[in-house]
Amino acid sequence: LPGRRRRGRGLSMRTDTGIAGRTGGPHTDCTVPRNGDRSAARLLHSAEAPVEEGSVDGVLDWLDRRRRSGGFGVERIPFDQLQGWGFDEETGDLGHSSGRFFTVQGLHVTADTTVPREWYQPIINQPEVGILGILAKEFDGVLHLLLQAKMEPGNPNTVQLSPTVQATRSNYTGAHGGRTVRYLEYFLDQGRARVLADVLQSEHGSWFYRKNNRNMLVEVGADTDVPVHDDFRWISLGQAAQLLRYD
Repeated sequence: LPGRRRRGRGLSMRTDTGIAGRTGGPHTDCTVPRNGDRSAARLLHSAEAPVEEGSVDGVLDWLDRRRRSGGFGVERIPFDQLQGWGFDEETGDLGHSSGRFFTVQGLHVTADTTVPREWYQPIINQPEVGILGILAKEFDGVLHLLLQAKMEPGNPNTVQLSPTVQATRSNYTGAHGGRTVRYLEYFLDQGRARVLADVLQSEHGSWFYRKNNRNMLVEVGADTDVPVHDDFRWISLGQAAQLLRYD
């Protein structure tokens, strides 16, 4: 970290195959449903369903409108102007005054590859499991996904298509003191939706230290009324596949 010398021990990682070692921590609260071949067949049918001409452009236009209506602005500021964030006097770690969210720490990596490598880098340490969840629903027999026009400072275009719920545990338990996470109940409340997939997957090992997130796909019945906020939109699997071609 700029202008800081670590007085603490920091983190250390050693791997025989590079830095992407095995993630740590028990895999708990994770359901892997067994729905047989029917779920796979339904997904394939929905993915192959015809996409209405011009509908993908409609999604892109909607996304652009959400971007322009948000009044967002991103500005780089010095570390000492961060509210609630600061450097630990003993370790030099950057963290939040609540002790929640994450810390930025120094990492020492040694790799026993063909040519041995060693380096130091900052890394995000966030020892909590977040939720990356997509809510699904059938319209006229075709599965649709409720996606979000989500603003984050690091997004290339400020606003981009994201899962229905994209939140760390600190976020969805209200540690930030902000608004509640929309549609979270479909992923936490048993009986609100049927689980199609629920697995733990690791985040980018180069930037997150042994970080896992809970990746979920849940479905509500076709007759279930789900109020849609302006920042959300139902998108078919075929539309989603075509949108993958766009940055």
